Amino acid sequence: MAEPILVRPVVGPVPYGQFIGELVNIAVLLSASLWLFFGRPWKIRSRLTRGEVSEKEASAKAKHARLFSLLWLALAVSSLLILLDQTDFFGDSWIPTIAIIAMAVAVFAVLLPAMRRVESRDSTTGLTKR
Repeated sequence: MAEPILVRPVVGPVPYGQFIGELVNIAVLLSASLWLFFGRPWKIRSRLTRGEVSEKEASAKAKHARLFSLLWLALAVSSLLILLDQTDFFGDSWIPTIAIIAMAVAVFAVLLPAMRRVESRDSTTGLTKR
């Protein structure tokens, strides 16, 4: 008696143009994230030395830029994991699913509340608005 053949539905490969488009999208997200993490605080510091912004306002803006860059970095890494999973790079592994869930939890549990705390501070006094 022959053994039953297990048939796994195949989604199919990702079209070449879509793959390149997604890689360009990921590259844009990564470059924007790197600019926000390194370039934006430098620009804020130069505005501080010219006297255009106060010390507390510059500190809050730099912290907000770094948190926002981490959010974009998480989006870029999640997009890359999804794209690699669509091309069957990981095989039948649960690694990308677990990693994407962990990033989503990190974004909603850590980054977004931290960004809200930074945005809710008064720029003149540095105190939390009520």
